[in-house]
Amino acid sequence: MPPGAMGVLGCDEKTAFSMIKELGYADQVEVACFNSPVNLTISGDPAQVDAVLRHAQAKQIFARGFNTGGKAYHSKHMALIGERYEQLIAPVLQSRSSTCASSTTMTSSLFARNLTRSDARDPKYWRQNLEKPVLFSQAMTSALAGREYHVVEIGPHSSFKIAMEDISTSLSCAVQYSPTMIRGIAPIMTIMQLTGIMFLNGFDAPIKKINGILSPFASGDLPVVVTTIPPYPWKRGPLLWSEGRISSEYRQRAHLRHDLLGTAVVGGSKNVYTWRNMLKLQDVPWLHDHKLRDILVFPASAYIAMIIEGFRQVITSRNIELTSVLLREIKFLAMLTFDDDDIATELFTELCPMQNSLVHPSEDKFCFTISSFASTKATIHCRGMVEMGTDGRDMSKSLCRCQRGDREDGWATRSACDSCAFRLRSPVDMRTTMPKATWYDTMRKEGLNFGPAFQLLDDIEHVHENNVREVFSTCHPASCSPATGSSPVHPTVIDSLFQASIISTTSGRRNEMKGKIPVSIDRVKVTMKSANATSTVRARSTFGSQYTAICDAEMFDGDKALVLVNGLQIAPWLKHDFNHDVAPREPFLEKIWIPERELEPQKNGLATNGVNGVNGTDDTDGVHGRPSGLIVRCFSTLIRSR
Repeated sequence: MPPGAMGVLGCDEKTAFSMIKELGYADQVEVACFNSPVNLTISGDPAQVDAVLRHAQAKQIFARGFNTGGKAYHSKHMALIGERYEQLIAPVLQSRSSTCASSTTMTSSLFARNLTRSDARDPKYWRQNLEKPVLFSQAMTSALAGREYHVVEIGPHSSFKIAMEDISTSLSCAVQYSPTMIRGIAPIMTIMQLTGIMFLNGFDAPIKKINGILSPFASGDLPVVVTTIPPYPWKRGPLLWSEGRISSEYRQRAHLRHDLLGTAVVGGSKNVYTWRNMLKLQDVPWLHDHKLRDILVFPASAYIAMIIEGFRQVITSRNIELTSVLLREIKFLAMLTFDDDDIATELFTELCPMQNSLVHPSEDKFCFTISSFASTKATIHCRGMVEMGTDGRDMSKSLCRCQRGDREDGWATRSACDSCAFRLRSPVDMRTTMPKATWYDTMRKEGLNFGPAFQLLDDIEHVHENNVREVFSTCHPASCSPATGSSPVHPTVIDSLFQASIISTTSGRRNEMKGKIPVSIDRVKVTMKSANATSTVRARSTFGSQYTAICDAEMFDGDKALVLVNGLQIAPWLKHDFNHDVAPREPFLEKIWIPERELEPQKNGLATNGVNGVNGTDDTDGVHGRPSGLIVRCFSTLIRSR
């Protein structure tokens, strides 16, 4: 028999035949086995098989040869011994009686159909089985079509595991597969594992026989259960069990873990509420869409969502109905950045009751702090105050901030504000609408790299009237991934108000866009009504200083406000990027300190400068006229400035 070789190709039948034909090896190389729709075995002359494998690798197709002892099975090479093989196997088949049960069905990998008893006892069938290709993929597809099977491979290794996965994928159904043995693992372990899997899937597995293999009683009688032992004298008294508070609080936790807030720390004094979270980016994939350039930064809106959830857990544990939450004097002190998806960041959130007096702390007003701990160092990222939103403002009416408002805190109902009502009714020609892609691309160029989860604004409109910096937009919360818990507003929704505020500073001119981020907020009020439907966002801004802007924003559904943001201060995350044209200061009064000089009282020092000499009064302190000299110098500077 001439030498031969075999190899595996990770491609379909059409691609394999095309490569063989392309190289001109149709007479030297054959497809020996159709393992799966995307996996084939080739067989033939060694040089030609090796050439086909190298040609496939050059095309980025998986190709690998394997050792067969120089034999090319299922090819023309086997025809040389086919007749002799048939002569040797014929007596064996004739001498064996049929022991197969009538319900046993064999699917032939030669014909890809069920095999009859006469075929199985025919020596010519087994000769063809040696010489012709193995139609394993076609046979398994035929056997599995229309029925559910648990496939068990009987052999020295799980050779057909990948092939069965490919066949299962092509059939669009889940085919359960289990091997009997796996190379490198003790056979007794794999057989016991297979028995357990079969039992769990409802088959009548021979568990006793399998367990008896390693049993010390395998050669004799199996042990029996002893039933003559005297009953245990149970003492039916009080339960002698004492459980610590930490264990009890951990078992009886009232709230599930929140993706951002984490879980409550047990065993505390209950005077301060603390939550701890080991935050991994793989648990909150939407955080990948909040970046400053290429730096992944924890969003400011996420801090607000954490406080709302923590405050909700505290208030609801006291059986108090919570309709809205008010956060005040929020300060964002330090950025929280991430470098690796697999490294967990340890976050702590604390709520400490505010003191109404030295004796009585508040029951519904708290100071909060959010910090991270890394490398033996704690960093505070956010702090502020939170309380129940029961301060007299009606959340059923959408609110706006106006200097002419009739409320002490600067908020006025829209009906009471003629200016805002006019803008709401402003004609179309006073507004300019730009697509969301335009603004998000502009912000990205300034370093505000918002991904799909944070791109919730749409139909962004600017109002052109009396130099008003105001933006209207719609928000689509359904496109974001909600965090675990019952938080009414997702952080990406809150962040859309910040984005609208940043856009409002441009007055609709994209060239004025500068990369700014929140640094503080005076007030944020959130209703506990879920904001999952499309809602309207409005934002206004004024420049507070050379580098910062003060913004107000609101989100409302019809006439009902969902989120109100008052006094949002935004500043450039890189100061040199904030280059607004600001007029230089021109003070009309300037103090100039001059060297001290000796002046005689009531003499030339005052009259010569034309100030105290006008009315003849004496403004000196009697000690060399020093105060009068200072007043004269300041006054003369004022005259020159004018």
